[in-house]
Amino acid sequence: MRRFKTSRRTLVGLALVVIAIAGVGLIVQESTHTRIIAVALDTVVIGQALRSSDVQGLSVPDSPVFDSYATPDDIGGSPVVTRSLVAGELIPLDALGFEAISDDSIVTLELSIGQPEWLQSGAVAELWVAPMATENSFLAPFVLAPEVTILRVNKDEGFAADAITTRVEVLVPRRHMAGVIHALANRYFVHLGPASGITP
Repeated sequence: MRRFKTSRRTLVGLALVVIAIAGVGLIVQESTHTRIIAVALDTVVIGQALRSSDVQGLSVPDSPVFDSYATPDDIGGSPVVTRSLVAGELIPLDALGFEAISDDSIVTLELSIGQPEWLQSGAVAELWVAPMATENSFLAPFVLAPEVTILRVNKDEGFAADAITTRVEVLVPRRHMAGVIHALANRYFVHLGPASGITP
């Protein structure tokens, strides 16, 4: 009778070991299946069109956990971001739209303001302009657009880099676009500063 009990316990133990080994095998097999999802390479602000060069593919386990995230193929149509993303963030599908935000336009500015800490993608800034008075002087500056969003900051790099001039892409509300175009066309002095009361 004792032998029978011992044999039954042994069989149960062996069965549990077999089940555990099979489970581990399934887990290992599942881990060999992967998918590629998209990760933001830099800060992307709301309203910005996302391009393939703005993302990088990341290999992750093929799990339903990642079903709600975009793949690099989803970025092929240059979707518009409906909420801001930070560098290194997995891109949720619900953060992408495919209709441009018609209220804003992108303007590229050449600025001589160096590289202040606040001047970075995603920051909100004031756009100041000063009309020309004479060939070498300007009238008093004023705020033309109180809130523009900085999309990209392009700085020279290398040994001969210009540490003063910075090319900045900003998102300008449409209601201010006529004034901005007029200022640029007439060679107004243009300057960006942190928006009043807003922490970049």
